[in-house]
Amino acid sequence: MASLGLRQYADGSGDRFDHRRTGLDHLAIEVGSADELPEWERRFKEQQVTYDPAQQTPFGHVLNFKDPDGIALEFSMRSADSS
Repeated sequence: MASLGLRQYADGSGDRFDHRRTGLDHLAIEVGSADELPEWERRFKEQQVTYDPAQQTPFGHVLNFKDPDGIALEFSMRSADSS
């Protein structure tokens, strides 16, 4: 099963979406288990990837990182009560 999460910011600019505008905030990729996140952290450290340590949030476990262009990405494992 795949899922896609969308977020709208209350203080956003209100501009209409334009597919020609560069940018993405952010893409979350679900992992099979929160136990995978420490291994990703190890790999990121080895490859000098910018990341924030994995953390528990109201939505589940998340590991935030950036692609080479600085676009925010996330590995996540939803908590049972956030389904």
